[in-house]
Amino acid sequence: MLFNSLTFVVFFVVVVTAYWSIRSWNARKNLLVVASYVFYGAWNPPFAALLFSTTAMDFWLGRRIAKAKVSGRVARGWLAASA
Repeated sequence: MLFNSLTFVVFFVVVVTAYWSIRSWNARKNLLVVASYVFYGAWNPPFAALLFSTTAMDFWLGRRIAKAKVSGRVARGWLAASA
């Protein structure tokens, strides 16, 4: 999907309209994540898979960092793994 195509303009208008019609912040975030996957997947499906895998890995590592002690070496190790 190219930025100067009619497909992108329609996609953009639909996403922006849906975004502003939703009141819940969590639902808005989920809409933007799904729209990102669709946008990247429309151009090249392996990029959507790459985006999903990096999102899942960073989410998992973020949970590990949150569970570790903030000043400990374990948290720093998880942080280094996420980079």
